[in-house]
Amino acid sequence: MSVTIRAATADDVPIIVDMALHFQDTTAYAHHLRATPSMMVRVVEQILTREDAGLWLADNGGDVCGMLAAALYVQPFSGESIGAEIVWWMNPDARGGRTAIRLLREAERWAKDRGATTFQMMAPVGKTGTILELGRLYEALHYEPIETHYQRRLM
Repeated sequence: MSVTIRAATADDVPIIVDMALHFQDTTAYAHHLRATPSMMVRVVEQILTREDAGLWLADNGGDVCGMLAAALYVQPFSGESIGAEIVWWMNPDARGGRTAIRLLREAERWAKDRGATTFQMMAPVGKTGTILELGRLYEALHYEPIETHYQRRLM
């Protein structure tokens, strides 16, 4: 059966929350984010209702195996509209094929159709892959490194 890339709906919230929490737990975000299931439900519901955000799923005959969420923002120096990945996740058993790239291409198309001139991806560190491995993938997809983020909790 072929995997379909489709827009997420409100019916998909439970599986999206499950994948998002799994993403959080298997990356360095596990030590920095404190999203609970109820918090994540609110975030997902907001993404699904915003005009400047989108969320797509990789659906393998009713079995959702991946997702990508993105939002638009105005680049403060140029004023350009930028598309930016919020989360990109594939279940471990669904990695290695072209499905993840198809999710990314759908998000890029969506952003371009809404006037974005650029699309940005982040590469979290952690157990799901090193920043170097993700960097090689992004560069193979014609992304260029522009910045490295560092974070410190203020509480």
